[in-house]
Amino acid sequence: MARGSQFTEEFKREAVRKAEASQNVSRTARELGISNKTLHQWMKQFGQPEVLDVNTAMMSELSRRVRELERMVTQKEATIQVLKKAISIVSQEKPSDPALTLPLGNCAGRWTCRRAETTLGVRPKRVVMTSATAT
Repeated sequence: MARGSQFTEEFKREAVRKAEASQNVSRTARELGISNKTLHQWMKQFGQPEVLDVNTAMMSELSRRVRELERMVTQKEATIQVLKKAISIVSQEKPSDPALTLPLGNCAGRWTCRRAETTLGVRPKRVVMTSATAT
């Protein structure tokens, strides 16, 4: 059975504000009679999001943030390339030559079979049209 919290949300928020104002979590936790770990958890839950100030931030923090942003840009670029390729495949026009639309196997037409070959790696069997099968 889970133990209920003995501290109200208001108390937790006030403790976080006090710790952020003093910038000394250990001392604030000691003054309030709680553990450092508890106060750190409350700070993650109720604290202000971390904002890096370029003037005061450490170089390692800035480098970490730059790497994170570069990774995000790389992922977005990869997604864009995949979407561009998908659009080009979907937007290909059907050939206008009626000879290219003869039925081949289970495909509706040669153009569709070609698309199946290139996108799925499947090569359908050719069906030879004779005058008996054409009627």
